[in-house]
Amino acid sequence: MYKYSISKIKILFIFVAYFLITEQTYAQISMEIGTGSTMEIKKEMNIDIDGNWTNMGNFIPGKSTVTFNGATNQTVNVSNTERFYNLSIDKSHGDLILLTDIIVKNYLGLSNGKVNATENIVTLVGDGSLERGAGYIMGSLRKSFTSQGVKTFEVGTLNGYTPVDVKVSSDTGQMTITSLAESHPRVEGTSVLQRYWTVQSKDIKKADMTFHYLPQDISGLENCFVAGNYKERWSFPQSDIDPILHIMSVSGANPSGDWTSGQRDALSSAQVALNYTLNANKVNLAWQVRSGSEGSSYFLERADYWLKNWTTIANMDDLSKHSMGSGYLFTDNPPSGRYLYRLRQVDSDNNSLFSNEVEVAIEQPGSFTLEQNYPNPFNAQTKISYTIPVDSRVNIIIFNVTGQIITRLVDEYQSAGQYTLYFDASNLASGTYLYKMVAGSFVQTKKMVVLR
Repeated sequence: MYKYSISKIKILFIFVAYFLITEQTYAQISMEIGTGSTMEIKKEMNIDIDGNWTNMGNFIPGKSTVTFNGATNQTVNVSNTERFYNLSIDKSHGDLILLTDIIVKNYLGLSNGKVNATENIVTLVGDGSLERGAGYIMGSLRKSFTSQGVKTFEVGTLNGYTPVDVKVSSDTGQMTITSLAESHPRVEGTSVLQRYWTVQSKDIKKADMTFHYLPQDISGLENCFVAGNYKERWSFPQSDIDPILHIMSVSGANPSGDWTSGQRDALSSAQVALNYTLNANKVNLAWQVRSGSEGSSYFLERADYWLKNWTTIANMDDLSKHSMGSGYLFTDNPPSGRYLYRLRQVDSDNNSLFSNEVEVAIEQPGSFTLEQNYPNPFNAQTKISYTIPVDSRVNIIIFNVTGQIITRLVDEYQSAGQYTLYFDASNLASGTYLYKMVAGSFVQTKKMVVLR
């Protein structure tokens, strides 16, 4: 019945005696058999454990049932993956802490006490069964689908039980699910679930899934939440959120990736990172579009910082004029104030995905100014900049040295801020010209030179 090395005969004799007479726990037995010996169970056997499992030899499970029923934390600590035939967790206090992966072939019972898998995986082989009372898996649980039907992944975290129900209609394969009690690292807003699940799927391409979460996981307006799936970027499959039962249901989706829920504009697409520079009260916005976003449209949006009244200030046609390979640049010249900017991506399914938001403060100019045109002298086109500290009626005119008006560049009421305009002198002869700005009591004239 037992295989052993000759050097361990005495130790094994003590082991058999303790086992038959005192029903010593296997944790104590295993530490006595030592490396190089093997315990092989040829028939059904029940082994109760109230200590730590430290299999220093090779444990061959046969069709045994191992039950962890200690009153404190217990550990499974072996050099390689440990295998069990039937495994039962029935603890009055404490957790079973796994320091290695475990594989259960036939039956896993979770009557009482949690299995803390830490960074390891609990695998239930094939059509093995799982019965749950008050226990669950903290960490990763792997199950196999060998036919159509529904499987429950009994996972959770320290603060509670958050299982996932998975239904497959045709595919067979493996799935591993982990529950994590924190908001997803690739979200930008706060109106999101403070929980997400990582799903690793092998050979299963389509499934219906129901995610159960806790009331304390909710941050924001739950009835405005949608399901989000993250695989390099966010997508939003068909879903339903039940704010009474606190469940998120997804139909016919590829199960792989990270899953959570929240308000759509709080789940960042992470497709683009919006950056800006501020130059003389002009906001230069820049970003790059990543691969995989073909077929999308882009809209640059601005909002008052306090009102959050988002409006589109540039669409793809506007942005294409400033394209730089895969990068884009757009310059905005708003009045003084505090603003938010973001980029909205509309994918081929008409879903809106959002970049990060950037906050920009435009200070009100302290005085009227009229800048020297640039370049000067110039051939065809030059740039003229000016600022007004208060809302004013502004006139800017171009005239020649005899006082004849050539054109009026500005003749309107403008809000306080900094402005830039362009003057095209293609139809003018070479020579010296003047431009004058009149705004309230402010009057200033400067010279410009046209060279052919």
